[in-house]
Amino acid sequence: MVDWTKTKTLGQTAKLVMGFACVSLIAACSGAPVSRNAPFEVPYDVSAPSVPKEYVALPVQRAPSLPDRISSRYSVRNFTVDVPADLTVSEANLYYPIADIVWRGDPYGDRPTQIKAMFQNGYQQTSKRINGPQEVDVRIVLKRFHSLSEKTRYTVGGMHSITFALTIKDVETGAILVQRDRVKADLKGFGGKRAMEADRQGHTMKNRIQSHLSRVIWAEMTLPGGWTGQDRKLENALAQI
Repeated sequence: MVDWTKTKTLGQTAKLVMGFACVSLIAACSGAPVSRNAPFEVPYDVSAPSVPKEYVALPVQRAPSLPDRISSRYSVRNFTVDVPADLTVSEANLYYPIADIVWRGDPYGDRPTQIKAMFQNGYQQTSKRINGPQEVDVRIVLKRFHSLSEKTRYTVGGMHSITFALTIKDVETGAILVQRDRVKADLKGFGGKRAMEADRQGHTMKNRIQSHLSRVIWAEMTLPGGWTGQDRKLENALAQI
């Protein structure tokens, strides 16, 4: 008597083996690079911002750019960042801690000071391009800096939610040239294996955010509509990693 159950099982196994063999053959013929060996993000040169690394995902593709080679009409005498004392801080390792400030990209410590430093570093990355004839003072007041907790980053990922107010004041006259009560500078954050691979390649959460802030600051100092008119355009075009 034929054991039809065993025959059926052998047939299914044979199909699986043949399927794997076909996939392997196609991959070998295509000559496609293995993703683990590919660069995670392309290098970013602030002097040529047409392909910012924040907005290029694997496989590498051309990103729509902020207007290139535009000079700022401002030069900055003082660049200050204030974090109001009434903003709440959470160190809870929850998927979504309820607080104004959530930050895990530095060792445990003074989170407001760490965030100020990121804004300052972001400004320094682009300061050479802000060299116009009109001298100004720039003041940023943080409203929200809700990054990803450990639990969120190493599972589902999420959004780095960053909001601040911006004032640009003429040094000579004291006149307020730009007053924005709400600059929304969100950046989608990696999660799970992608977050770990980004860290392995040096694209840490902190580095990505600082580089992102440099572009936001440059846009606010250079473009008539500031960053607000640009962020959605980039996000829609690339689904902003």
